[in-house]
Amino acid sequence: MKTIRSFIAVPLPEMVVKACRECIGSMPGPGSAVKWVRPESIHITLKFLGEIPEAQVQSIAGATRQAVHNYSPFQLRTHRPGAFPGWNHPRVFWIGLQGEGVELLKQLQRSVESAMELLGFPRGKRAFSPHLTLGRVKQAEQCTRAARALREYPFPSLPIEVNAVKIIKSELRQGGAVYTDLETLLLSGQ
Repeated sequence: MKTIRSFIAVPLPEMVVKACRECIGSMPGPGSAVKWVRPESIHITLKFLGEIPEAQVQSIAGATRQAVHNYSPFQLRTHRPGAFPGWNHPRVFWIGLQGEGVELLKQLQRSVESAMELLGFPRGKRAFSPHLTLGRVKQAEQCTRAARALREYPFPSLPIEVNAVKIIKSELRQGGAVYTDLETLLLSGQ
């Protein structure tokens, strides 16, 4: 049985990807203690599924379609940079999300989480915290420059129209993960 690594996510508009690219490009360069994410692969993860049987994609798509069909498109905005668990001992660098749509995004994520639980996927252990991951810290004791640069970076407030959810295949390769869209499920509000 062939398996694939996959997740469910909200895609980003090109202007947000471009802003992430500019931000990452301004960070301390090669030899950095941070593994920066390829900007074109940044998204809002709603549910990481892990390794799944390829044959299960259609049932996941059907359950996700049911989970999102009552939602109408809504809007978020990018916010300032942050770090998990905090700036003093960062493990992940991110861009925050804000606006009235954040509460709708949390509801959407809970709907997807519940639908996946009915298919046998365990609930996530951490509370959903909407963000865009920019990088993962490789050497905490050496990431001070990157943390300072990101903390001071004037990331613009840009709109994100949430009008679709995607099921994405993730292939881990030497140069980083390569993503392929398997299904696009539109938010129709019906």
